[in-house]
Amino acid sequence: MAIFQPFDLEWRGKKFRIPANAILPGIAMVQDILTLKAMGVMESKRDFNFGRIAQAYGTLLRYAGAEEVTDDDVYAEMFRENAA
Repeated sequence: MAIFQPFDLEWRGKKFRIPANAILPGIAMVQDILTLKAMGVMESKRDFNFGRIAQAYGTLLRYAGAEEVTDDDVYAEMFRENAA
């Protein structure tokens, strides 16, 4: 029985998938950037570390195969008007 399920990420309308057997290494990579403790203290937008979030999402996107995406791209997209 698998613990994890495949996980889909989206970047600018294109989907990328992390297979179930690669989820745990992806979690470890994100936790190197953004710890669970840090996420727990982010209670308001003022406390939110947008740079770390951009780095974490960029790391996962590249891990899923979106090699051309940079952390700067993700950060800029977070502040683009009408970004979802």
